[in-house]
Amino acid sequence: MANVRPDEAASEEVDSIRFSFYNEDEIKRISVKQITKSDSLDAKNCPVPGGLLDPALGPTNDTDT
Repeated sequence: MANVRPDEAASEEVDSIRFSFYNEDEIKRISVKQITKSDSLDAKNCPVPGGLLDPALGPTNDTDT
């Protein structure tokens, strides 16, 4: 992507935007995360990718983002 100066930015406006919902099959397809590790945390107490606390599964407590 080429660098664009602010004064050269596109001047077109969005005419419309469309939102939709996932259907049941789409939700199941994108909701799958394979757990491949038996450890949840590593030696530094960080979540192990592929473990039960893998960040891809979402926040594990109220302070995680």
